Amino acid sequence: MRRAACVAITVILAIMACCQPAAASEDLGLGLASAATQLGGAGAAAVAFLVGMASDPALGEDLLNATVITGALVGVGKVLLGRARPFVPGADGGFTGFSLDDAYHSMPSGHTANAFAMATVLARHRPRWAPAAYLAAVAVGLSRIALGVHWPSDVMVGATLGTLIGSAVVDGRLCLFEIDGIAPRI
Repeated sequence: MRRAACVAITVILAIMACCQPAAASEDLGLGLASAATQLGGAGAAAVAFLVGMASDPALGEDLLNATVITGALVGVGKVLLGRARPFVPGADGGFTGFSLDDAYHSMPSGHTANAFAMATVLARHRPRWAPAAYLAAVAVGLSRIALGVHWPSDVMVGATLGTLIGSAVVDGRLCLFEIDGIAPRI
């Protein structure tokens, strides 16, 4: 599972080496990028939680914890860091510090962090699904760059953060919600 996460992050690094954030109107594959980016959004997290709860309540609980904790930490990080998004004229990815302006909420990539948190939880609960889960997470990260809303380093920080949070949740080191009737982990 850790190997799959490392491979996914390596793929992002390799592709980032030859990619720059694109302006949203320049890319013909924006429909695909827009679809891929949704895999890291709140809707995908809600569906994953519901499916997880139906098939394996411990998986559902971990998905809930991972996505909520990831969302909270990413939100705080975005406001505190205040990094300009690629489309902000003249900002060149600079950091302003505290900002409530969404144009300055580039780092870390929340969609990527959430996708990697969910992929890590899923990979730890269902190891056979790890390659597909991490491939989907990589697609989310790349879509954020292609859409011109994140710098490659925002995606890397998001991927790392999501992987660490997902692992900590499954290991029982992070937990906000305990759903009644779920047996404790051994």
